[in-house]
Amino acid sequence: MKIRTAVIYAIFLTVISALISFSFFSQVKQDKTGTAKKNTREKVSTNQEFASILSKYNNFSNYQVDMTSNGRSVMWKKDDKVAIQDIYGKGGGIKFYFDLTGKKAYELAIGKPTLVDFNEFWSKVEWNPHNIAVSLKENDKSNEIEIIDGEKTWIYKGKFASGKNFTAWIAENFGLPLKVETESPLGKVINFKYIRLGEVLDHEITPPGIKY
Repeated sequence: MKIRTAVIYAIFLTVISALISFSFFSQVKQDKTGTAKKNTREKVSTNQEFASILSKYNNFSNYQVDMTSNGRSVMWKKDDKVAIQDIYGKGGGIKFYFDLTGKKAYELAIGKPTLVDFNEFWSKVEWNPHNIAVSLKENDKSNEIEIIDGEKTWIYKGKFASGKNFTAWIAENFGLPLKVETESPLGKVINFKYIRLGEVLDHEITPPGIKY
């Protein structure tokens, strides 16, 4: 009698365990399905002109952003001044400073900043958020949207001054790209995470000992 009771109890525990496992994996499957559906591109009938988003970009033209792909780079922008650390995404801490109006560039590795060719080094980082915005024309239109990290983005296709094509996912709320697909030293797909919007300090975008 005791053996029979033990067998019945063991069968009961097995059934309960199977039901719990089925419920868990069903929930995981639902979660994965929901996430995939949330991030799926969607074509819409309305065309969104970039001009309407560009005005929002101008309101958030000062920012710090992490740029990641196969490597990681960091960018600070304040008005017409830009600083980018690790432009190749390989570490080492080398920082470049760009004066977009004066067309000057400085490299800071060890010691004092060195004046370098603006066009040469700016072209190496043409995939940065600011350059993406200025490379798009105001009348460029998009009829595709995608949600990235809860942000609604419009997908635009453009071309850099170098002739390279790019696809950018521009956030509707603040006019900055959250992702770009192009050829770059960092990788083919670069993700942008904004650490700060609207507050960048002068020393972060000015080479030591240099006055613009």
